[in-house]
Amino acid sequence: MPYLLAILFFAVGLTPTPTLPPPNAPASHMAATGQLRLEVRNIAKVKGQLLISIYNEAAGFPQDPEKAFATRVHPVSSATEVVVIKDLPYGTYAVAVAHDADQNGELNTNVFGVPKEDWGVSNNVRYYLKPPAFDECQIVLQSPTLPVQINL
Repeated sequence: MPYLLAILFFAVGLTPTPTLPPPNAPASHMAATGQLRLEVRNIAKVKGQLLISIYNEAAGFPQDPEKAFATRVHPVSSATEVVVIKDLPYGTYAVAVAHDADQNGELNTNVFGVPKEDWGVSNNVRYYLKPPAFDECQIVLQSPTLPVQINL
């Protein structure tokens, strides 16, 4: 019988309406979300903007913001900036922050690919000859607010 209903819906161009929880349903019916409270420290020049990329997988981390799960741009007005990223599903993430002092929308590098502008990642992993790996920088959001300090 369900097979026949599916054929009928398909034949007349209808799709069955998904079953949604009632408006006052307990939170167990809703996807759990939280927020990251990023405290970005050691901003050397109080100008420009922070380019923030939040990754939920290793692909693209930390250099390719187009592969990030979420991105934000935050103006710089002090040596320490606090940025709250809301409504993130609970899960594992890694955060990359670049100080775009000249506001050209990207992290400037030299001919060898070494950054000329300040940058930082979650867990403050720092290498000088290679970018840090996602696994080293991952953080787990499993509560309403996760504070994360990133040093540039």
